[in-house]
Amino acid sequence: MDAVLEDKAEVYSCLLIDHRGTEKLAREDRILARKVVRMKELLHSFASEFNEDFWSKRDAASISYAKSIVKTRS
Repeated sequence: MDAVLEDKAEVYSCLLIDHRGTEKLAREDRILARKVVRMKELLHSFASEFNEDFWSKRDAASISYAKSIVKTRS
């Protein structure tokens, strides 16, 4: 169970810090893509502010971070 919670936390942090990079990686990785979709659904169910406008703003404010995550996994 801890691994699931940690995985969700990582997806969440990547979405907030580097939305653009995480979305790019998700286009190449179907498992990550499903996790991103699910995380966005969960967040929106908790608070309606997690809408497309929110994610557009996160995309514009992205800090390149996701690439370094992939490099450490390889």
